[in-house]
Amino acid sequence: MIDRVTDSDYQLRWPRELFVQEAAKLLNLRASEDNWDDRCKMLLRDAFVDFPACGPLDDLNELPGTLGRQWGNKPNDNVFSYRQSFLRDLMSQADRLNEDPPARRPLWRERRGITTSAESPAAFDTLVARYIDLVNDLDTLCYFDRIFTKDCVDDQRGHEPERYLYQHLTVDLAWPLDSSVLIEDRDLFYDVVEVLYDAAARPRDGWEHNHNECGWHGKQFDSTGGRAVYRWRVNKLLDRHDVRLRLAEDGAEEGRLVTTTDDARNDLIDTTTSRTTPSVDRVQHGVEQFRRRGVTRNDKRAAARSLADVLESRRKNVLADALDKTHAGELFHIANKFDIRHHTEDQKADYPDYYLDWIFWLYLATIELTNNVIDDQQRGED
Repeated sequence: MIDRVTDSDYQLRWPRELFVQEAAKLLNLRASEDNWDDRCKMLLRDAFVDFPACGPLDDLNELPGTLGRQWGNKPNDNVFSYRQSFLRDLMSQADRLNEDPPARRPLWRERRGITTSAESPAAFDTLVARYIDLVNDLDTLCYFDRIFTKDCVDDQRGHEPERYLYQHLTVDLAWPLDSSVLIEDRDLFYDVVEVLYDAAARPRDGWEHNHNECGWHGKQFDSTGGRAVYRWRVNKLLDRHDVRLRLAEDGAEEGRLVTTTDDARNDLIDTTTSRTTPSVDRVQHGVEQFRRRGVTRNDKRAAARSLADVLESRRKNVLADALDKTHAGELFHIANKFDIRHHTEDQKADYPDYYLDWIFWLYLATIELTNNVIDDQQRGED
């Protein structure tokens, strides 16, 4: 076991689950990969923060990598080298690894309650600067090499970053990104966040090009893993700056910024949209309308209407079992009287937007109620 797995220099910059998955894949290849040690070093270099030091990589480098290998032969499937054993132990203790920096001890001014006139750390310009630091870090780790041209005389491929960004944004942007341009245009900044999600791919292997100090070249790119790392790190950054947006993890919204709520409501969305019911597409459509970036009042009304239509389709066969006729009717009374479905003159249309939020969440929770009723009905039939 690794004694200092909880040390500050063992801090992940990946989601813990992804590190476990990639470590397991690499361990399964230990008998067939001649460059296993190099790939392991690359995994640790990517998965762990390297400032002030990358503890796992430093500790790995101190271990011999030849135990279990006879000269000229590949290692036995059942024998682990010291380095392979180290990765296995690190994977087994992943639940103890730090995903966030350890709590910082307060300094003098904080202990004395002294404040300065500096901008709040949650200011938009600070967010942009930290995001560019994040992108530059991933660029150093070759996460954009699958698409962007490597700055190398011997390895020209893909697109130049500026050309790629222009193709997707129709805006001329310099690479590396210029914070002043993105600070001036908030919508452009969020567009860049989404475009670079699509470009991200983690190299699982690579090689060092020493000519003219060119540096590391990635290969065997994994878009799924690269996007997962990018999404996880960006979402943490947005959360630290109190931005109520996050990159969606799945579905039609995957990799696109959606508005956030509390964990319980996020769980409700995940539960209702992961069902295999015939109406799940309409539920997903309603959720997408409600959560889209820059959502309007009409979007929210359309989202609530989509959910009301799902409930209408279940009114006789499902709601009749869950609620009595009067209570079931009250659900549609809301939709019919608050200018959600029919748009008649007697409907109330001048209500604040937060009523639409309330109606949306009420209907989504009711859909989950009917999902549970359907489950009970199916179990009764069995």
